[in-house]
Amino acid sequence: MHKDDFEMHTNNIKEVLSNMPVNNRKNKSKYLEYILEQLDIFTKERDILYNEIVSRVKTIKAKERNNVISFDDIDKKIEELRNELLIFNQFNSPYEKIDMDRIIYEINHYYKDNLDALNEDIRDAIKCFQTVGVNLTIQDFCYSEYVNKYMSVILCNDNNSKDIKKRLDDVYWKSPSVMKQIASNFDYLYYKYEKYFVRYYQNKEKEILLGKKYKDICCEYCKFIRDKDIEEYDINNVVKLIMNNSINIKDYSEDKLKSYEDSISSGSVDMENYIELYYSLLEYKVYKEYGFIIDKIKELFQNRNQYKNQYKNIKKEIDRLERNLFKINKKIRFQDKYFKNQKKRELLELEVNKLTDSLNLKYNELHEGYVNEKISLFNAHVSYYDVLRLVVSNYVYFRRLVLDNQEGISDKEILESRDFLSRFLLNDNLHFLPNIMIMDDVNISQIIGDKYKLLNINISDEEIDSNTDGYMEIIKKILIINSINTSNITYDELLFQWNTKDIVKDN
Repeated sequence: MHKDDFEMHTNNIKEVLSNMPVNNRKNKSKYLEYILEQLDIFTKERDILYNEIVSRVKTIKAKERNNVISFDDIDKKIEELRNELLIFNQFNSPYEKIDMDRIIYEINHYYKDNLDALNEDIRDAIKCFQTVGVNLTIQDFCYSEYVNKYMSVILCNDNNSKDIKKRLDDVYWKSPSVMKQIASNFDYLYYKYEKYFVRYYQNKEKEILLGKKYKDICCEYCKFIRDKDIEEYDINNVVKLIMNNSINIKDYSEDKLKSYEDSISSGSVDMENYIELYYSLLEYKVYKEYGFIIDKIKELFQNRNQYKNQYKNIKKEIDRLERNLFKINKKIRFQDKYFKNQKKRELLELEVNKLTDSLNLKYNELHEGYVNEKISLFNAHVSYYDVLRLVVSNYVYFRRLVLDNQEGISDKEILESRDFLSRFLLNDNLHFLPNIMIMDDVNISQIIGDKYKLLNINISDEEIDSNTDGYMEIIKKILIINSINTSNITYDELLFQWNTKDIVKDN
């Protein structure tokens, strides 16, 4: 039964019922009999209609199943290849590769977390050494007697939270900077055992390159990234998005396609050019979001001569301070063992605290100096891409620049931002970031606009700058409509499936 016929039938019934008398038992009986008769007719028609809907939906779903492309394990494979590529990262050292920079930063800022989180960071630092074949012992924690006492509990295999809490109470009030001392002690140990970290990553590189080239790893990674992008526009994914109301099906009709294309093009445009434009806009969006990093490094680059040997010179100063620290600690041990002069001991402890405070500051300067010294080695041909790779590869430096630019951003948001940029810079769909040099003065939105005018796409540099997201959304809709049009499922079939989804939930 057609919808119009159904409505006409319903109206006729209503009219008949309105004219039927119900003033006595006999009339009421006829009234009820008529209702039951019509109900029986409607029930049969409903069942026929329901079965027809179910049959049509099953036919549509069968078509959808014929379009299934397996994207199993793409995310897992992307993550494996990404981890391999990061091992070859030339913009950081093993210290950053193994995540020691982030872990030690968190130990240094222990007051942001609770005791359990702090101890987990300390254990993660210990695991970093275990990973490269160094099993730390209590003798390695030599920055102060309080570091040694606290770490003796952490290193004890059968320790529990009560033991740790008791030891914290014992050492913290005597040396409130003990956690910063522990952080610096880990830094000291990294440089003491640095060759193990370097050798570990050299061996990892050799292991990865057995039977394949670095270029092949890059190509394979980018292939899986492209497959991931294809998955977004795969017809089965489109169907899921429509059926769970993530996208509005009414935005994807053929009529809408023309309006979308007319809003950004002046002639025929290949789908590949729309895809290329989408990635150019995405790249421009990332550039705008992280442009403050490029601006800062540009500023440092212009004064790069002052950063030459900065890292090396700070490290020399750290070595000198640590030699003094260990001499004073040795004097404290002598006081405990032989002289028992409490006043002398307290003066020596004050010296330890001063030195460890200085060392903590120096190690912070060292990690920043590492990046600054790399900037000092840049030449005018280093690209925006290289600048972003350098900064995102060094957690503490990245964090500082982000906080300078966006006060109040949370630690979680910083980590998410860094992870996004790191992943983005590994893909091969980058057009201008690798090709604009650090001191170039260019209008990037104009370059993008001029390029795509040659391909019948008309968006001005002002529009690119002010409405990047809007144009990306238009292109996504064009690509989704193209996905529907190139599948064996029509828009009308999807619309029918969507309109009836509440009727045939279990089919």
